[in-house]
Amino acid sequence: MYTRNLNSVRYRNLLLRENGTLDHGHGQVRPVYKIDAELAKQYTNLLLLSSNNLGYSYNLTATLSKDFGHGLDASIAYTFGESKAGNDGTSSQAASNWGYNYSSDINGEELSYSNFDMRHRIIGQLNYRVEYAKHFATTIGIIYNGQSGGRYSILYYGDANGDARTIPGLRNDLAYIPTKEEVANGYFTATIANKPGESASDRAIRQAQANKEMADSFEQFIASSGDLAQQRGRIAPRNAFMSEFVHKFDLHFAQDFFLNIGGRRHTLQLNADIINLGNLLNRGWGMSPYIQYDNITPIAISTDRATGNPVYSFTHHRSTPWDYSDINSRWRAQVGVKYTF
Repeated sequence: MYTRNLNSVRYRNLLLRENGTLDHGHGQVRPVYKIDAELAKQYTNLLLLSSNNLGYSYNLTATLSKDFGHGLDASIAYTFGESKAGNDGTSSQAASNWGYNYSSDINGEELSYSNFDMRHRIIGQLNYRVEYAKHFATTIGIIYNGQSGGRYSILYYGDANGDARTIPGLRNDLAYIPTKEEVANGYFTATIANKPGESASDRAIRQAQANKEMADSFEQFIASSGDLAQQRGRIAPRNAFMSEFVHKFDLHFAQDFFLNIGGRRHTLQLNADIINLGNLLNRGWGMSPYIQYDNITPIAISTDRATGNPVYSFTHHRSTPWDYSDINSRWRAQVGVKYTF
C-alpha cells in the first residue's frame, strides 16, 4: 500500500526574523532568527499556515500460513514500512504543530522520517486446539510480535536558532553530531568549579582533564547505538534514530465446555492470557524502550559572553539513549469467561 500527501499543512511563525546563520562546518549551516520586538508586543505567536505536498508512506507485507490438521495451525508475516512527513500534525493547535516539529530551520520545509514510521515488524503465531470427551475442548496458542523500536531525534539542550524555545519539553533544535576528530580536538567544554587560590596553570590542567573526560563519555554514548555514528559530521535529521528492536511473546489458553441443544452448540469458555510472557520468565526480556517526547538532549549549547561563539557540552549520563517503559515492559495476565450460542 502506498499513499502520498497532496495537500499537507506548513507552519511558519511570522514573529521570527532571519538574523544570520550558525555554521557547524562540513557544509552544515542553519539559519538563526530573532523575535520581532514590535510584533511580540501584540502577539505571543503569529502563525501562517500554507500548503505543501511533502510526505509519503508505504507498507509491504508477506504472509505464510499452514493448517497442519488435527487442530494445529501456524502463520508468520513480515511487514516493511516507511513513512516520511514534513510535519506529523499530532496536535490540535497550530502553535504546537509548529513548535514541536523538530528541525534545523523551524520556519523551513524539511522532509524527515515520520513519528509513525514502522520499519520492520514480524508477527508469528502457533495454535493447537483439541476436542475430547464429547463436551470439552482445549486451545493453547503462542503469539510473537517483533518490531523496530520507536524513532527519536537528538536536540540541543538550549537555543541554537534564536526562536527562544528553551524550556524543557519545548526545545526543538536538531543537534549537530560532531566527528571523532572534532571531539578529540576540544569540541566540548566542561564546567568546573572555582577553587580559591588556584593558579591559572593548575586550573587549565583541571579544565583539560574535565574536557577529556567529557569527550570520552561522548564517545561511549556514540558507541551505545549503531545509528548514532552514521550521523556524525551533520545536523542529524528529525527522527533519524531508532531505539532497539522489541521482542514479545504472548500465551493464550482457553478451556471450552459445550453442549448441543436444539441443534445449536452452546459453549462456556474459560480463558487466560499472559501478555509479554518473556518478562515473566526473565526480568530482562520483553523490555519496551521509551523516550519522552521522542527526543533526547545530550548536547548543551550556550554562548561565550566574551567571544559570542557557541560553547558545547555533553550532558547525557545514561548507558543508552533511552529508558524503558515501566508499564509496557511488564508481564501481565488476564482471565475471562465467554458464553457463545
